[in-house]
Amino acid sequence: MGSCEVKVPHSLDAILNIADDRSLIGKRLEDLIHDLHAGVSLKGIKEKYWVHMITGANAFELYARDLLIEHADVKYHWSWKTEDNIEVAELVQVHWLDVKTNFPAQMLTPRTSYEVLFVLRRNEKAKELTNSNLKLVLPNQNASEVTVDLSTLPTNEWKEIQVGGFETSSR
Repeated sequence: MGSCEVKVPHSLDAILNIADDRSLIGKRLEDLIHDLHAGVSLKGIKEKYWVHMITGANAFELYARDLLIEHADVKYHWSWKTEDNIEVAELVQVHWLDVKTNFPAQMLTPRTSYEVLFVLRRNEKAKELTNSNLKLVLPNQNASEVTVDLSTLPTNEWKEIQVGGFETSSR
């Protein structure tokens, strides 16, 4: 039977250093690959990292606690709930929404196309939602922006909204 060579994912050591499961550090790649395809939580379950099974590229999800949400800790603006072991932010009342983050590009696989999505859910209390602008701002590139009529989102269902994409350099 032939063997298949397993390629070490880009920046794997740096990524595993922020993994919640410390037992992953020092594992042989052959023993680790299943965990990497299934997904590994990072930074206290603020992010999820996995290796795409087909492309071998690094992939990430950033959860609400890893984002800079304006007034996130003001109870009359936001409430925090845990769902499936992940903290989610629920909008209570704000006049504008400002969410930002910085992500270390060196963790991304070189020469790879990435897409950026917002994952939103509208609850039954949100009856007066209107258009919202979702914007992706990347260094040295034009911003991409989409306008979403939040009132059209299905109630109590997570919905992915693609905001833009980019390709990493060959570093």
